Amino acid sequence: MSRTGTALFVLLQDGRHVRIRPIAPGDLNALGAFFTALTPTARRLRFLAQVNEVPTDLLVNFSRVDHWSHVALVAEPCGSAGPLLIGEARYVRGPRAECAELALVVAEAWRRVGLGSALTRALLRSARAGGVRRLCGDALAENDAILCLMRSFGARWVPTADLRIVQLCVETGASFRPERPGRSPVSSPSRAIQRTSAGRTTSP
Repeated sequence: MSRTGTALFVLLQDGRHVRIRPIAPGDLNALGAFFTALTPTARRLRFLAQVNEVPTDLLVNFSRVDHWSHVALVAEPCGSAGPLLIGEARYVRGPRAECAELALVVAEAWRRVGLGSALTRALLRSARAGGVRRLCGDALAENDAILCLMRSFGARWVPTADLRIVQLCVETGASFRPERPGRSPVSSPSRAIQRTSAGRTTSP
């Protein structure tokens, strides 16, 4: 999958086909609808806090990414009648950081069929190509599904000062390349996204 928008087509374990692709600014409304459709528990796991509605400015930052310091992928079912997102994965890093913050969430009806694994593999490939050595994300210790998923990719489980939260770190196998290639970004993720939203994982 390239930064130019090349999609990855995946056959899930239950026979359904999905497309994984880089997010685009035009996904703003679909992304908002995706988060709204999550259960309150799923949103709490995603953001590590109870979120009833994701603010519009955060949705804008989530959908207008530069595909270098902020990389975001979305999944959608093949053949859907309209815009429908069923999964979201992203990482955010600083300008010279070899470690990026990871976030992942999958719609309830699309879990336990391999979509979380497919999104993670695609995100790791993107991180490796961009020279990111390590993806790390915070998760609630009660979130057995994401703990198992990340462990299947060799993640280390690191306790935090908050006993409710653990940090999961996955090595990408990349050589560190901090230089940013190409043109200026569409928008750069703010520190607020890194601090409060990027490093969040939830059930696959």
